[in-house]
Amino acid sequence: MAETKNKKTNTKKTTPQKVEKKERKTEEVIKEEKIKTSEIKTNEVNDEKASRKNIIIIGIIILVLVLGGLYIYKVNKVKQEELYSKSYLIDSGTLNLEIKNIDEVNQILTEAPSEYFILITYTGNKATYNLETGLKEIVDKYKLSDSFYYLNIKDMMNEDNYLTRLNSTFNTDKIKTVPIILYYKDGKLIDTVTRYDKNVINASDFQRTLDIYEYQGQ
Repeated sequence: MAETKNKKTNTKKTTPQKVEKKERKTEEVIKEEKIKTSEIKTNEVNDEKASRKNIIIIGIIILVLVLGGLYIYKVNKVKQEELYSKSYLIDSGTLNLEIKNIDEVNQILTEAPSEYFILITYTGNKATYNLETGLKEIVDKYKLSDSFYYLNIKDMMNEDNYLTRLNSTFNTDKIKTVPIILYYKDGKLIDTVTRYDKNVINASDFQRTLDIYEYQGQ
């Protein structure tokens, strides 16, 4: 009986091998947990770096788009200013009779045909440029290139009395605003193409005047 009890007692005792094995397992678990924790921290750091990198990339893209947009806007603005600074009717060769100096009006008109038109306008403006592009079709249709004069008064418009000076030059009091088209026949001012609202005249206004007088063209 005593031997049996001793045997049972001995089986319950933990051997050094088991203790060592258990400690080894514990160390492995701790090591694995440390590795997992390290990996999690590494992933978090990488994610944070990736997020910062993406933010920087997005910021650079936005900056490039903004700068590109501003550049395109400025280029287009310069092109438009250059376009509007010139007369479409003169540059396109639609009209040849340009009055370059207001002081030469009387001398130039002594050689005018019996029936003619004078466009008094100014450059540097989108509305007046559109007026000229619209007039081209009418000038071509009625063959007005030899009876349609062009006067650009842009340099005069800084003067306080430029309208008075224009009326005096053309011996009339009907020039209230510009652009305006004067219609002459047999040396007399028959009518004007003008508007009394604040809008610029257009090609349709000129066509209406031609229709009223049943103008047949040259």
